Amino acid sequence: MSRNGKTFLLLVSSGIIFLSAFAVWTVLATDSMSSFRFLRTAICDEVDEDFQPAGVSDHFSYGTRQLCLWFEYCTEYDSCGMNIKWYYRDQLVSRESVVISDSEGRRTFCLLREDGFPLPGGKYRVRIELNGRKLTTLKFSIENKEA
Repeated sequence: MSRNGKTFLLLVSSGIIFLSAFAVWTVLATDSMSSFRFLRTAICDEVDEDFQPAGVSDHFSYGTRQLCLWFEYCTEYDSCGMNIKWYYRDQLVSRESVVISDSEGRRTFCLLREDGFPLPGGKYRVRIELNGRKLTTLKFSIENKEA
């Protein structure tokens, strides 16, 4: 076989292997996204003794020192990586990564200032990602001090 023929065969073989690997990755990533479901989601002041959200709203009063993302979920997979990203006025202010290993359950993630002062007034959002891909975004706000 000529040198050009070998080069062509090598390029075609490499392309087939790459496309096959990409197809498998796409199917697995899409499958895990479609198998994860939120049964309920909420932004709340706190979680009660029964692990249920309390003070659920999308508008909170100035002076609030902590807000929680609470959700109930189910999935078919044994383990998946989740990122929780909190944004204030479109700037990332907190991020937490966790591995979800139960097929169903409830989780809570809280946003608070380490200095103990109230959270600043304005618009917030929390983005939930599964295996690096966006699942959902919840928006909420805290009234400004002057209001």
